Amino acid sequence: MICAIRHDNLDLKSLFLEVPLSKTYSDPKSYLYVSLYGMRSVEDIESEYFRQIHPFLSSKKARLFGRIVKGALKTAINIDFNDDGKADGSISVGIPNESIFEKIQLSDDKLLIFDDLERCSISITDLLGYINQYIEHGGFKVLMLSNESEIISKQDNDKNPESQAYIRIKEKVIGRSFEVLPELENALSYFSACLPSELPRKLIFSHMDVVARAYENSKFKNLRMLRHSLWDFDRLCGGIDPVILKCAPLIADLLYIFLAYSFEIRSGIISASDLEKFSNSSSFAREFSKNKDDSVDKLQNIRKKYPSLDLHEELIPVNVWITFFSTGSIPSEDINLALNNSKYFRSEGQQPTWVKCWHGFDLSDEEFATVFAQLQQEWAQMHYTNPGEVMHIAGMLIEHSKSGLYEKSIDSIVKEAQTYIDWLKQEGHIKPISTLHRELFDGRAYAGLGFNSLEDDNFKLLRQYLEVQRGRALEESYPEEAERLLSLIKTDPELFLQSLILSNNKENRFYKTPILPYIDPNKFIAALIDAEPSHRRTVSYVFAERYKFADIAKELLSELSWLKEVYALLEKEIVDRSGKISSFSLERFILPNFFDGIQLLDKVKV
Repeated sequence: MICAIRHDNLDLKSLFLEVPLSKTYSDPKSYLYVSLYGMRSVEDIESEYFRQIHPFLSSKKARLFGRIVKGALKTAINIDFNDDGKADGSISVGIPNESIFEKIQLSDDKLLIFDDLERCSISITDLLGYINQYIEHGGFKVLMLSNESEIISKQDNDKNPESQAYIRIKEKVIGRSFEVLPELENALSYFSACLPSELPRKLIFSHMDVVARAYENSKFKNLRMLRHSLWDFDRLCGGIDPVILKCAPLIADLLYIFLAYSFEIRSGIISASDLEKFSNSSSFAREFSKNKDDSVDKLQNIRKKYPSLDLHEELIPVNVWITFFSTGSIPSEDINLALNNSKYFRSEGQQPTWVKCWHGFDLSDEEFATVFAQLQQEWAQMHYTNPGEVMHIAGMLIEHSKSGLYEKSIDSIVKEAQTYIDWLKQEGHIKPISTLHRELFDGRAYAGLGFNSLEDDNFKLLRQYLEVQRGRALEESYPEEAERLLSLIKTDPELFLQSLILSNNKENRFYKTPILPYIDPNKFIAALIDAEPSHRRTVSYVFAERYKFADIAKELLSELSWLKEVYALLEKEIVDRSGKISSFSLERFILPNFFDGIQLLDKVKV
């Protein structure tokens, strides 16, 4: 007898063990289970059965005697199936044959279970033929568990010589088939109860309908993926202000968006970086019509799958979503700012005027007129000092000028905005562009709200103008940053290292920024000599590592003359200290790193 159960990525081993198919098989000793995931030969399968039947011979201690165990696997092993202390037969590893089945007598309450057929590397025809021998020659009862749709999709290929082989063989081999469907309600209750944090547990329990809707819309029927996504949501909630989590409508919206993104990314349909194409703008539609590539097509299909996925208001900026799903980090400050600016907190009276105006389409005529008049007054008084807020206001003014809600011309708005940006730069409110990240202001949105007039040429001009000012702010910060780096040689040489080389460390702000020429070479050598000997090695290692990658080294070519001057000063210091241990140490351990750096830059220059 052989039975097959079709499933859709369910954890069927847990299902079978926790919810037995019948009382007959409730005892784990009454069956042998093997997952075929990754198995490449029948020897792998029988080795797993051998491990279960003889746990000692496959234990860590026994594996120390590899040759003995290997020999034992090839010889006949006595097997006691009914635990009566007597050998009921023996088995040798290999494709089962008639003599083996004659020696193994399974009682009526014994069962062989083969799970994950779709993930086995053995040919499906060979695998089913192998399993069939257990039935025809050995009289075994067999249960096969698989996601049948995956097997059929693999076989459904004209170029595949095994096309339709599974369906043809299945009719001859498999006696009965059952389809197992997930009990979402019970599974969701169990998953929620297992979440590590109390507040997320309560949120999930109170929004079961939202989770169920997102799960059903996804069409994946993958409980394991749902469980992992809920655990990720638990982590996300840890970075959100508890006051915000009390807003039930916001949580319902946030949870649905989160699950939709999580399901699609975890399934491999899209990557985290693809979320940027979900940005709320007409450019997506134009990109789809002009260049219907695979990734855009996938995103369109995702939008159709989740009809209630409202992307007009992102809630959390897309670059923050990308950071979370790609690195796992939670930028709490950015998230809380964005959520506080959402429509759900408009009635709290604490949102700035520009945010109220951004939500103007939800206001009455009288309310909007009052808010917009206040915004114009604050704009004229240069009330705002954050570049992201200024860009938001400029975008809204351009949009309302086009629609006739604002009497000023677009040209005058652009000139006022440029003057405003100049003032921000002069007052030190524009931060330098970071080589590591672009802060919450990413050019398309700020504080969780997408810019108005994003595709307008005048707004694009203002974005470019702001980028130029940010670049100037960065250049003007070099002397001060160089002094800070110089002080790190004595106080924190490890941070000096991390600031200047490419790494995953968040401090590597200058790994491709030519900042070293802003440090006086004589001051650098003085600081290096004054540092502890072990710290000198840490500092010098920077120059052996900093220029290793040609693309980065090209950005740092202006440091070559500075590096050669430092090298000459270091050689002089070695001569002046002749006869001292410091001279030997500098020449042996420090100088070669500077020499390597010079060679690397010279090579790139050539």
